Amino acid sequence: MSQGQLSSDQIANLSGKLPRASKAVVWAGDKKFLPLIEVSMSTFVKTLELDAFAENVTLCLIHDGVSRESLETLEQGLQLPGNLKFSGLEIPRNFPEVHPASTYPSISYARLLIPSVFANYETVLYLDADTWILQDLSPLLLNELPDGHTIGAALDLNMANHVLWRSPTPSKTETRTADEYLWEKLGIDSADAYFNAGVLVFHPNQMNVASFDDFWVERVQNYPYWFSDQDALNSYVRGQFARLDGSWNFQSHSSWPKSPEKGAAKVSHVSGHFRPWNIYLGEFYEQYHQLVISASERHGSRDFYAANPVTMAIRTILVFGLRSMPVSLRRLVRWAARRTK
Repeated sequence: MSQGQLSSDQIANLSGKLPRASKAVVWAGDKKFLPLIEVSMSTFVKTLELDAFAENVTLCLIHDGVSRESLETLEQGLQLPGNLKFSGLEIPRNFPEVHPASTYPSISYARLLIPSVFANYETVLYLDADTWILQDLSPLLLNELPDGHTIGAALDLNMANHVLWRSPTPSKTETRTADEYLWEKLGIDSADAYFNAGVLVFHPNQMNVASFDDFWVERVQNYPYWFSDQDALNSYVRGQFARLDGSWNFQSHSSWPKSPEKGAAKVSHVSGHFRPWNIYLGEFYEQYHQLVISASERHGSRDFYAANPVTMAIRTILVFGLRSMPVSLRRLVRWAARRTK
């Protein structure tokens, strides 16, 4: 390993472990993410229209220390049909080297390896661990991105809010407001040119992989980004990416007017602090929460995802405040009462 980057031999070794296929769906995470990854993977498989695929599709987890037993538990829980093949790729812990001010876990940077590890693949769909798949995602795997783009993503609604309200940025960025940060640190002039990296479409075999790798390795080492690898990706493309409809990445933490209705969401991205095991997000997320609890039982982490309802109710009131009362409070009380029976 050199300068925080995997060697060509290490990349070749990882690529050589992949099943023969031209399309892949990739997740990244460590042991604590396994319940979420299982839910994301299983709901992807459940909603996928298998008739659309006459070829093999690789389902891959990039991880940094998940045990073989845990990987087997994950794969067994998926009950994959014959043309979907599971693969686990282990990368070194604490990879890559990042700026000392970065607060994100190193495994969150694993998606940046996709172009090089999957260089021979036509299409790779990356999904964050905390995505809940509600509708068939085969269009993202089967269709080319428009206008020759090699990366596709949906706009980041959280950043749009930050820009709208001129939110202050962390001191490590050496900028004052979100719009100033976008321009000075990422070379982006608008929130309409900034994407969320929780759902990404890559066409690796059409990318200049060497240029991409040189760029992101240098950037994550030397730049104290606000949103880590997501900002490195945005800085690389500078608005030149295929815009996916927001329904492909419905972000639970956003109330931005451009956010699609929940019923239209194809992928629900339950990100940030707004998660149904931390606060009450309404009935829409109860099914997701139950799926996570069920998966956490298989992976030995149920206590983390099944918090005391009263504690969650208090957290919810603290987050949303009195402005959400009294209607929301009544709903919250009813929910807590059901959970404590």
